[in-house]
Amino acid sequence: MNNQDLKEFESFLVGNIAPPPEIERQLITRIRKELNPSIPKAIAKLFALNAVGSVATLALCPQYGLSLTGTMGLMPFFMQISPALCFLVCGLLWMGGGQVLANFFITWDERRALSRYYWGAGFSFILFSILAFACFGSLTFDLWLLLWVAGALVVVTAFDFKSRSRMNRIGIAGIGRHV
Repeated sequence: MNNQDLKEFESFLVGNIAPPPEIERQLITRIRKELNPSIPKAIAKLFALNAVGSVATLALCPQYGLSLTGTMGLMPFFMQISPALCFLVCGLLWMGGGQVLANFFITWDERRALSRYYWGAGFSFILFSILAFACFGSLTFDLWLLLWVAGALVVVTAFDFKSRSRMNRIGIAGIGRHV
């Protein structure tokens, strides 16, 4: 920093010049908007990230016969161990793909705003997924569906934005976006 810059900075520090009212109003509006994101937009963003992440998991694990690759992916491996485990893991993968994306793309302010609505958004996405599978004619309403839902709920519970501080304490919340 040269001498002229230093003098200018010192005069700025001691000056009592208030910003113009219009600039101050714009600044306060912008800060308020960034600290209080729109709840519907945040829910839509979470829902879209869940949809993209979940559909992407179809490359690894077909869900109720739907697959992106036309192969069975990890399904034969888990079915050999146990069909119950297969449905549980499929539910985990289905919700997990979107939640990992959400961990990277949902800002901290959006997380804070979503914390009150997270469970509702999670249940809604699970219900939407079940209805989508039913529309494709590949869903049966039985014990296997309950195991799939249980796996999906494990992911919703693990990624609950309210539990982030608890997860930080035990050291498992370190992945994702830190803004």
